[in-house]
Amino acid sequence: MTYTDASLLTNSIMSSYVELVVGIFAIRQNGIGNLFCSIGELSVESSFKHQHFIIGLQDFISKITTDEYKMLHMQTAFRQLNRMFILSMWEILVGHNRYNDICNEEEIQFFRHIRNGCAHDNKLNFKQLEKTAKWRTVELKSSDIARSIFPDVLKDGDPILLLIDINNKYFTPINFYK
Repeated sequence: MTYTDASLLTNSIMSSYVELVVGIFAIRQNGIGNLFCSIGELSVESSFKHQHFIIGLQDFISKITTDEYKMLHMQTAFRQLNRMFILSMWEILVGHNRYNDICNEEEIQFFRHIRNGCAHDNKLNFKQLEKTAKWRTVELKSSDIARSIFPDVLKDGDPILLLIDINNKYFTPINFYK
């Protein structure tokens, strides 16, 4: 059953996700990373006087751009970004007025188990599968218990595709990727 309702994914959510992905890549490029270092530091305002979040860019960039750690840190950054993205998108989905109509669908069950694993140390943590949990060609099985979400079940580019597929099947279709 397909529903047409306001999109689950909005332009704001997609733009923010893409900006974070671009940022992960950009700061690892020598010219761009060095440009950031020349800024000195970034300050993100807090509600509390004199307790802003300060990022010393030179130290940060120097740690993540060394050849030895560049790829490892990029993978870690993507996995953490994707875990947070999945967790927040799940909250948006369960708060949607269509959630009860689609909660037993196989893609939603797949998403639910992925979300739970992201919240529990990146590991699938179900006791047993009571409903089919499938997305595209990936179906979760009882033998998948304790498998890592990233990189075993999903690759770094999969979360956005999963959400686009769910959005386009159950909500107003969108096309953000080529």
